[in-house]
Amino acid sequence: MSEVRRASLEDLDRLFQLLHRGRYQIIGPRLESQAIGYGELRSREDLPIGWTEEQSPGRYRLKKRTDQAHFGFTVGPGGFRRFLQKPRESLFQANKKNNKWKVHPTESPAQKLAFLGVRGCEWKAIQIQDQVFVEGTYQDQHYQSRRSQLLVIGVDCVTSATTCFCTSFDSGPSVGEGTDLRLTEIVGDAHHYFLVRAGGKAGSRLLEKWNLDLATDKDIKQGEELVTANRQRIESHSQIATKGLKEGLVKEWNHPQWEVLGQKCLACANCTLVCPTCFCSNSVEEVSLEGDRVERFRQWDSCFTGDHAYLHGGGVRPDVKSRYRQWLTHKLSSWQDQFGEVGCTGCGRCIVWCPVGIDLREEVQILRQNSEEEK
Repeated sequence: MSEVRRASLEDLDRLFQLLHRGRYQIIGPRLESQAIGYGELRSREDLPIGWTEEQSPGRYRLKKRTDQAHFGFTVGPGGFRRFLQKPRESLFQANKKNNKWKVHPTESPAQKLAFLGVRGCEWKAIQIQDQVFVEGTYQDQHYQSRRSQLLVIGVDCVTSATTCFCTSFDSGPSVGEGTDLRLTEIVGDAHHYFLVRAGGKAGSRLLEKWNLDLATDKDIKQGEELVTANRQRIESHSQIATKGLKEGLVKEWNHPQWEVLGQKCLACANCTLVCPTCFCSNSVEEVSLEGDRVERFRQWDSCFTGDHAYLHGGGVRPDVKSRYRQWLTHKLSSWQDQFGEVGCTGCGRCIVWCPVGIDLREEVQILRQNSEEEK
């Protein structure tokens, strides 16, 4: 087990300095548009210091904390996904000269990125997207280029919302293994510091340059107690029973609840846009007015749109019911056939940002009720 270090607020300032010297662009949580968004951080002061959120199905509000916690919130509407899987990205250009076409693949420059404040559910989501884009038979060079230059600094969750269910899939509240650095924030009346653990060579090298003091046994115990207490709070909320989940959802393919969901869901695609693991995309081409230049772009799409299910003369999922069923069963069931695990990390974003407040935890419970009664 790696040594645990202790960092003060001034030490956190030095971390920003070290990352900037290493030519990293630091991406993390910040206040924007009356929410906690994610974007470039220049210094520690850019973090949402002293802010948290109130989250419930279909509702999100910022709220002031009584302390100056730097990571005293859960997750905002955005996330780190768009910095690895771009919402819109050029794939290639084709230019016509002397009646001949020449294709030029679009290069994706490798920018060194440092993700700061990655929660357990978000780190699990990055690992899931790695399976989709770089660990399968076909690799996405654009994603892979950015991922290869990524430094991940995770933060354990010591606060949570009623919409969190990360413990269902063992993706929180602790960040877990694999991040380059892992922080645990401890805030009290007379103290404010961070526990720091390194993981991997990059994190160990950075921690060596950071030159922090060792944490005491008391410090470590306090951090563990905070994470454990938060785990208990999360588990007291509604969760998803994972045993038999894959087979159970397939078995209920014709359950009447799908019809209820089809009437309630607006097919707005909010859930897929805020989801950290969704990867549906579409390709579009833009042609110059002169007809001598074409550029192909890949952009985010959603299985809730009618066009996404259009195949040669017709839509295979013509109504909202079938689209919602496709999304939920893929995320929790058939995803396991593809990648060996569920495609959900329990971050709760789809619940919070659904305009009509659909809670997939409750829907799964209703859909599986027959199976549970049979048992």
